[in-house]
Amino acid sequence: MVQKALAEVLTEFGADKRALDAARVFRLSGSTNSRAEWDRRQVGMVWCQGTPEAPSRHQFGTLADEVLPFTQAELVSLRAARATRKAEGLDSHVKPAQRLTQTSWWSTAFEDLQRLRKHRSPEGGALPPGQRDVWIFLAANALSWTDVPDVMGREITILAKQATNWTDAETSARLSAVIKRAKQAAAGLKMGFGARETDARYKFKASTIVEWLGIEPAEQRAAGLRALVDEDRRKELNTERTRESRHRRGAADRSAQQTARLELGQKCLYLAAKSGMNRAELAAHFGVSTGQISKAMTEAKASEE
Repeated sequence: MVQKALAEVLTEFGADKRALDAARVFRLSGSTNSRAEWDRRQVGMVWCQGTPEAPSRHQFGTLADEVLPFTQAELVSLRAARATRKAEGLDSHVKPAQRLTQTSWWSTAFEDLQRLRKHRSPEGGALPPGQRDVWIFLAANALSWTDVPDVMGREITILAKQATNWTDAETSARLSAVIKRAKQAAAGLKMGFGARETDARYKFKASTIVEWLGIEPAEQRAAGLRALVDEDRRKELNTERTRESRHRRGAADRSAQQTARLELGQKCLYLAAKSGMNRAELAAHFGVSTGQISKAMTEAKASEE
């Protein structure tokens, strides 16, 4: 996005919009460019701010904040706000992510937590006693996967005021572990997990969250949860998604197929009676298999009885 934005700004200076992939276009000083003229194949530095031994370094995020319409902090804040609107049914036009990642799953989990809070507290107030601590901990952890730490802290404070009666100091103290791990992850630090290293942020299975919050199957359906569901509900959702996908691809539903087959059977019965056509001839006439002709004629006969 930054490279595209810069190319637009520098168009009048001859910016080449076909060369926006820095990883592909840039070359290391001292390497060889086989496509260049013979005397210019050795790649060298044209200009350096500072010295080659100690060049000036800059944060890419600073450049992105200057070039793009929204800063990084504004983008993640907008994403969190959108998740809240979607949970309240105000952003239903937003398409689901095509590829499931930890970030997209926790984004959906955060929407589910908001739906659950709205379901259990329809007036928009604090959650009932006994549910607040676990809910705010899980919501804060979800934000740690979708927001940068600075923005996450502000969002957690807002959530705590909505769902609990904690003060800002209590929120900071009780959720310090979540915030600390988010900062460690942002800094690229890993934590040991058995024989491998993993992301510092907390990970929980959907079944664990369902158990901790005591979300019953009926409540999963009533609140419209998508990620925080049990295995039976997950199978139902997969079936629904498959059906919706078929409809989007233009597949006829079962009733439409039955209607079409009934019409075919009635036509076959008419042609068989009038012209004496057998099933093989009918199949060739309509461009379908003899098995389809047999099934269509059987259903048509049954409908007439």
